[in-house]
Order: sequence, then structure tokens, then C-alpha cells
Amino acid sequence: MPRDKQLRDLCESFVKESLELLRAQLAAGGGIGKRVVLQRKVIWQDTPGSTGTSLQTNLVLKLLTGSFIFERIDSLEKLTSANRLLEYAESDETVRKHYDHLVSHEGKPVRGSQLQNWIGRDLFLTFFRRYVGEPPDFSFDIARFEREYSEMEDYLYGRFVYTYFAPVACLNLEGGSVELVSGLTIRRINQEEINLIFGDDLGFLSSPVRDFTLFKDVIECRVEQSRFGELTGRIESVITALRLLKQSGVGISSIIQEPPQLVYGFGMMSQTWPGTMTHNILAGYCILSAEEVNIFKEFHTKFLGLREHISKMEYISLALRRYNSALDETQFDDKIIDFMIALEALFSSDARELRYRLSLRVASFLGEDDKEKEEILEFMKKAYDARSEIVHGGIFKPFRLDGKLYDVNQTSHRLGEVTRLSLLKSIEYIARPEFANHDAFLDLLDKSLISNGAKEELQKGAADEPTRAIGAS
Repeated sequence: MPRDKQLRDLCESFVKESLELLRAQLAAGGGIGKRVVLQRKVIWQDTPGSTGTSLQTNLVLKLLTGSFIFERIDSLEKLTSANRLLEYAESDETVRKHYDHLVSHEGKPVRGSQLQNWIGRDLFLTFFRRYVGEPPDFSFDIARFEREYSEMEDYLYGRFVYTYFAPVACLNLEGGSVELVSGLTIRRINQEEINLIFGDDLGFLSSPVRDFTLFKDVIECRVEQSRFGELTGRIESVITALRLLKQSGVGISSIIQEPPQLVYGFGMMSQTWPGTMTHNILAGYCILSAEEVNIFKEFHTKFLGLREHISKMEYISLALRRYNSALDETQFDDKIIDFMIALEALFSSDARELRYRLSLRVASFLGEDDKEKEEILEFMKKAYDARSEIVHGGIFKPFRLDGKLYDVNQTSHRLGEVTRLSLLKSIEYIARPEFANHDAFLDLLDKSLISNGAKEELQKGAADEPTRAIGAS
């Protein structure tokens, strides 16, 4: 049952009169324009002896239904039913309240003709366009109308739920779908979604079409209308948590919106828009066993709960941002620079004696015994020298450490592991008071080198065993 029967009846009258107008214009020769687009379709070849999944590309004609309606918007707005609908909608308390986020230059809620323009945009350019559908149907169908009206009313009353999915590249999870907190799920991508992603002339936005075989899973997220602003942060939390548990190039290139057509309302996105966590096949796959998937679920819950706390701690936020940036880089020397900036954010507050002090702090923080601390110390000094050479226009020079030759690739990967483990351990400690003050933490870290009391204090609340186990893999 509709919450507002009068609004529902006025919408029905508007839809019927609008359809009659457009049918008349079509009959008079006002055809719907077309354009040539590239249409791609994934061909699944699972039969014995097949060569695997392939991509087929064709040129097709696409109807410009939205343009056909938009070009006649002036005529639709002049209909008697349209005027009655807008007058009622503007006077309805629920509808007015829904648009109170729109304010004038004086900071007051928009009213009068301006409010009618916004309501009209939702009704004429969204509700009616969604009813007509694609391919367009200009007949009146009561079941289709009730479905579309119900969704619009949910939107007006703040109860509309959007479903988004972000295809994930370079991820391999054992055990199928994974239910996470906060309405998040990781599951296998299906053929329909693959074709939705690659099936238009825009392709996959920031992802080359040739990379479609990298996408095996999606992150799905159901978002209530009132909490839309949390969407990107929720999806990013999954990618960052995966990257922290295992250094890899896992990432997303787009976020797909359901329902697929234009969504109601001011500020809402269209069907597809770029993701913020790009993938990088050169950085490798994130492969999690069934046991590691359970560890990941536990860690992600903890990480998601700490996001607000992390955002207030500039040094950890900067380190996380640079760590993600390094994984997105395709050049190993650029990765070395970003990893080192992340470590500097965590372990330094000034530039004095940075090489030795930074190396010593990292070794003290991560090393489990004297031998491991000494080995990390020497590696960090060598890596810091390599970073300095690169930023000053030089060329990376391979170096030896404990009989092992480190080229730019190996140095980058090892430095990435040092950064990842440092971030993991920092996040495990993040709730402790001394981590809220960066200088206090660094002071405690320095004192731990000469004071057993400070060393014991630093070791309180060490990472739990499951996270340490996966972090060391």
C-alpha cells in the first residue's frame, strides 16, 4: 500500500498523460534517435577442450530514449497532471523535508519555483524515465507503475536501499562468498555482471578491456539512502585490509550501481564511476586459503572499527595512503620512494639523522630478537641509500646483504613487507594512548633500546596470534 495515496494517484495521472503525449509524437514522426556504440560480450567456454573465456566486440545501434524524453521536457511540464502533481508535492510535508538539504544563498531551505524545479527533475527526468525503461515501452502497465512508484516513495521517505558492487582484480579466495560486517560481501562475479561491466562503449573506465580475466570476485555493498556517503569508505576498507594482510596488487577499477539506470535524487551517481583503489597485476595476486579467509574477516572487522580513529591520526593515515600508492605504482623505483615515505611517516618527526634513526626504529619495532633487528637495520640503511639515489636523479644500484643480492624488484618487495608489517603492528597498537601522540610513541620506541621497562611497555598489547601468523606469510 502507498504511504501517500493522493501522491500515488497524481503520479499515475501524470504517467498516463505523458505516455499519451509521447505516443502521439512518435505517431507524428518524432522518432527516437540512435547512435552507434561498441557492445562487448564475454563468451564463456567451459566445454572440454575449450580455450577459456573470450571477449566478443560488435557495433550496434543504441536508442537514445533519455534524449528523446529530455527534448520534450517542456511539453511534459505543461501538462495539467504535471502542474497538479508539482503543486501537491511542494505542499506535502514529507516531500519538502526530503529536499531541505538544498539551501539558498541565505542558508534557508529552497522553496517555490526552485523547489518545484528539483522535484520536477526527480519526477520527470528520473521516475518517468525509469518507468519507460530500456528498450522503451510507452504503454501503461499497472504492475510496472506500482513497482517504480514504490521505489520512488521509498526514496522520498529515506528508505531506499542501493546495491553496489565493485569488481575486484588480482584476488583469489578459497571457499566462495565471504560475509563481512557493515553490509559487505565478497562473492564470485557472474556472467551478467561481467557483460554489464565490459558491455558498453566506455569499457571498464580505468581498466583496460584486455584485463577482464583478472576479475573473479566482486565486493557487494547494500547502502541505505541516508548513509550513501559511507559507500566508498566501506569498499576501500576491504581493499586496504586485504593489502595489509598480504602485499599484492588487489584493487578495484569501478563501482557499479544497481538499479542500473539513473538513480533518484540530487547528488546521486550514474551507473558506473571510477573506483579509488586501482589494481596492479605486477604487484601480484592476493591468495587467501580458507583458514586465512577467517583471519581476514576478523581483521577487517577490527580495521573497519578503527577507521575513524585512524583518520584522526595523521601519521598513520599518511603511511596508509603512501603504502596503497606504492602498490598502485608500476615502476619499482617509484614503489621504493612511496614505501620509504610511509615508513618516514610512521617512524620520524623530523629530518635530523633520518637514515640511521629511521632504520634503528624500524628494526627495534619489528625485530623479534637481536639477530633479526640487526638484519632489518642493515637492510633499511641500504634501502634508504637506494631511495636517496633515486630521488636525486640517480639509478638504483643493486646491493648485497648476508650473501643475497638485492635488485630493484627484490628491494621494492622487501621494503613493501617492512612497511606492511609496520602498519599492521601499528594498527594493532592504535588504541593505546601513546599512539595518539606521535612524538610520545617515538620517544617510547627510542627508550626501549636502552630501558627494559620501556621495552616491556612497548610490547604490551602485541598483535594477536592469528593476525601475526598471516602478517608473516
